[in-house]
Formats: sequence, C-alpha cells, structure tokens
Amino acid sequence: ILFDYEMTPSIESVAVLKKVKELDPNILWLISTSQMEKHWDEIHQTFGQECLDLWDVIPKTVTPVGLLQKIWHNVSGWERRHREREYINQIKCHEEQLAHTESLAATGTLARGLGAEFGNVLQLILTKAEIALVKKTVFDMEAALKAIVAACERATSVVKHLQSMVKNEGKKEPVSLDVALKEALQLIEFEMKKCKVTLVTDYDGPLPTLALNRFEIN
Repeated sequence: ILFDYEMTPSIESVAVLKKVKELDPNILWLISTSQMEKHWDEIHQTFGQECLDLWDVIPKTVTPVGLLQKIWHNVSGWERRHREREYINQIKCHEEQLAHTESLAATGTLARGLGAEFGNVLQLILTKAEIALVKKTVFDMEAALKAIVAACERATSVVKHLQSMVKNEGKKEPVSLDVALKEALQLIEFEMKKCKVTLVTDYDGPLPTLALNRFEIN
C-alpha cells in the first residue's frame, strides 16, 4: 500500500493504518510524508516492534524513478523475508523430526544461527544498495558499494567457515578486536537504526590483538 500520511489529519491516518493492519497484518506499507521526524514515532508505535519489516517511509520529494526503486526494493525484501520464514518453518519441522539425537539437534541450532547471520548480511546489502541508488555524490556511492563488497565477503567467509567446521579445521589467527567489533556492528547497523537505537562505544585505549577464529568471534 502506498499511503499519504498527510492526506488526512494525523489521528485519522493512524486509525486507517490500524484498521487495515487488523484486516491483513502482512500488508507492506510505503508511507509518504513531508514531516518524517514528526510522524516517525506515531508510525512506529502504530505498527509495533514486531512489524518493523512491514513498513517504510518515503519523502514527498521522491522522484518517480526513486519511488519505483523504493517499491521494488521493499517488495523484493518482503518476498525474501517471506521465503526466509518458510525456510525457517521447514527447518523447525525437520528439527522436530530429527531432534531424537544430539548430533541432529546440534545441526538444527547451527541452521538457525546461519539463517540469522545471512539475514543480517542480506539486509546490510539491501540497505547500502538503496543508499547507492539515491545518493548523488561519487564519495557516498563508493562508500555504500564498499560496504556491499565487505558484506559479500563476510557471507563467503561464513560459508568457508561452515565447511571448515565440518572438516574440524578451525583456524586461529591474530585478530584485532577493534576490527572484529566493527565488522559485527555493521551487520546490525540497519536494525539499530530502524529500532531507534543509538550505540555509544567507549574503549579504554585500543583493544588487543588475539589469536582467534575471526568468524567465530564475530
């Protein structure tokens, strides 16, 4: 649904959102507003914490091309999350069937962790791709694309790590905890922003470099 939040008084807009949400809780909303900061809290409270992936805000000044890109990204993201939920449900069904042995139960736990890991990586790629599409300067686009490359490398590393675990070849190497923490926080940057969480870091000097398995510590 493309919804103009300022077409009616704010209180009526909230009522419309709640009513349609009751009729179909899975509808994807793109909400247009010229006062994003003013209406953000109202919209956030209306949808609730459990529906953060079912709405997005677009400025009134968005171009037709920008609007189509936003629609495409949100719909494709919704479809991906739907497939992920179906996949997770399938995993849960298999877990229930296979949980009679310790080794198979451990496999299910690993599958859940990988699902969350790749979900974060994909969300980061999607967010940075949107930034690259709307930003006008080469510097901003380059920064977004570098983040996408890093996320892809992260996903590749996770797959290699899984293969290494299967072969019992976990490798340790010198890892700076500053770098590891930065990489891990990048994966949840989108969730923190959308949940209105501001992260403040305060280190007592540089963090040490230790012999670790880089992907396990992340």
